[in-house]
Amino acid sequence: MARWEPSKLEKLDPAALRAKPELAGYSVELQIIERVARQFSAVLQQQTPSLILKTLFVDDPALMRAWYAQSTTFGFVNAASKACLRSVLRQLKRSRASPLRVLELGAGTGGLTEHLLDEFDGAATQYIFSDVSQSFLSQAQKTFSTCSFMTFAKIDADRPFTEQGIAAGSVDIVIASNMLHDTRLPNTLLQTRNVLRPGGVLLAIELTRPTPWWHM
Repeated sequence: MARWEPSKLEKLDPAALRAKPELAGYSVELQIIERVARQFSAVLQQQTPSLILKTLFVDDPALMRAWYAQSTTFGFVNAASKACLRSVLRQLKRSRASPLRVLELGAGTGGLTEHLLDEFDGAATQYIFSDVSQSFLSQAQKTFSTCSFMTFAKIDADRPFTEQGIAAGSVDIVIASNMLHDTRLPNTLLQTRNVLRPGGVLLAIELTRPTPWWHM
């Protein structure tokens, strides 16, 4: 069996890779691959189970935020989500006059949030940015500190939302971007339905054809 040799990574030239025409525009993705590859040996040997999360989200949170918000990989996803939300908002505006209440589940780095906020009327919207991770919430509070209609909540999608400060039938739109697959799906969908108002909408974004490099 071949042995993984991290030392071979020293021969890689990230600058040369980014210069390849077929990889133009994938600077963020290449940085992530390089960062993960340098820790691959330890990850495979399970020396530190949480090492991959630390490598990506703790050591350089700005890089992961750039991936979700600005990368080529997520560019189409963010644009499509924005267009879908715009359509949903047009329908809801015709059917209701009271302020809009939005709950984003597993909002993470806020990469998608950044693209969606300008679709809302801040004077008539309450946007709840939620995640199970306090570190994500703390960072989001800094990132979106000027957004007056946003509040922050620590919510575990696997637990009843009504036990975590979200009243039944109180939400117009629930946004869940690439997080439903990481939950107990039937339970999460049931909890989502419970907090949605009649006529409320779940905007679910899930990538169904991930590229091989994601699995590094």
